[in-house]
Amino acid sequence: MRARTIDGGEVFAGPQSVSVTKTSQAALELAIDEGIARGWKSHKLQGSPEFCEMAIKVARERGITAEIKVTGPKGLFKRPIHVMPNVPPPDPDIVKQITSSTAKEEDPKAAKAAAALAPEDDTDPMGGGMTQQEYIERQNAEKREEEEAQKRKADAEPDGLEM
Repeated sequence: MRARTIDGGEVFAGPQSVSVTKTSQAALELAIDEGIARGWKSHKLQGSPEFCEMAIKVARERGITAEIKVTGPKGLFKRPIHVMPNVPPPDPDIVKQITSSTAKEEDPKAAKAAAALAPEDDTDPMGGGMTQQEYIERQNAEKREEEEAQKRKADAEPDGLEM
């Protein structure tokens, strides 16, 4: 089956493969969507750097596993790029179950998993109770104060020896 897209791309779908014969964004999207419709778990693509750049973008948008090989000038080399699917967020019910106090007491592995799944707070690692943004602002303010103190010290010192 051969299909042409509005933007001038062309896709050929054979029994075991799908090929983009004329590259375009819509043709690439159609080819990947055809692979998804066929139930393929992973996709293997290869082509020019421009084609591969579009393929990476579409694969990430679709959340699929893909191995994309970039061919060099005159097809001399192929560098594979692996695109992995998006990781789904954990199920809230499972998180609640793991983080419950009874699960922590019964199983040390559950306690470790609960610590990993616990919602991250935005406080600084030193335990000062500040958000990361406040910590950064404090560091920048301290740096500015130190620079101003060095400037005042340099202004107070004489430039040369006086006689």
